[in-house]
Amino acid sequence: MNHIIWRIIGSIFILCFIVLVVFTVKIHDMLESRNELELGYIDALKILTTRNYDSEEEIVLKNQLEKSAYHHIRIYYGSDQKTLLSHTISALKEARMDNNRLIGQYPAPPVDLILFQNEEQFLQYAQISYTNGYYSDFDKIIGILPVYTDNDDYRKETIRYMVKHEYSHYALLQKIQAMDVNNPIPEWFLEGYAEYLSFIHSSPFNTAETAGSIIPFDNLEKSEQWKHLRTAGVIDIYRQSQEAIAYIIDEFGDEIILAILKEADQADSFEQAIHRSTGLNYDDLENQLIQSMHE
Repeated sequence: MNHIIWRIIGSIFILCFIVLVVFTVKIHDMLESRNELELGYIDALKILTTRNYDSEEEIVLKNQLEKSAYHHIRIYYGSDQKTLLSHTISALKEARMDNNRLIGQYPAPPVDLILFQNEEQFLQYAQISYTNGYYSDFDKIIGILPVYTDNDDYRKETIRYMVKHEYSHYALLQKIQAMDVNNPIPEWFLEGYAEYLSFIHSSPFNTAETAGSIIPFDNLEKSEQWKHLRTAGVIDIYRQSQEAIAYIIDEFGDEIILAILKEADQADSFEQAIHRSTGLNYDDLENQLIQSMHE
């Protein structure tokens, strides 16, 4: 009898091992294809369990930097950047509080915040120009290239802005994944949310250079559209998206962000999710922004 039981247990163990191997291979192939990189199978299994990919280059870089921690966030910085640490932690504290207010609790896997020391080093990881901050959900990295200036107030405010913006990307993406929202969330919503939490007390959207220059939100949904318009510099699409989020929250309350995300999983389009949650379509939102420019 005991012999039979042990054979059953052994068979179950072998079956589980085979399933794990097959699953790891599929995850490995998916990660390689989606992120255009070469991974070992152990790396794929590590990503699956930790939700964080550490490249060899990243490990070397972090070993060269000093390290601090704030809750689930590991902060890496150069010895000449110690004065920025308190500003960084203060901004993270604000960002966690503000995100909790808008989207409630969200999973908080470990994330690395790296203060890069020069533009060349930053671009090697960010792979994006014309910015001083980025967030990679695959790598779980918030990358910041500090602005160096003798003006302490300006340096503090730029760090505050960049940290709050990129952390808000992290928080919102964790919430979206936890809610199992399978439909794509447009770039204008993701960026507008992060900008809103960075500039909650900003001035109205009424500058002369943007008056009458609203970009249709249909043209701000995909990453490729966003990148093209951002580099073209036709209009501050970050500011437009921020003002759209600000208007929606001002009109419908903090809970509207979660309401929209819930609808987004069921709706045929994100515009439909907005309409179901607020009664507004894209034309209504664009007209409201144009009106606010002239107030």
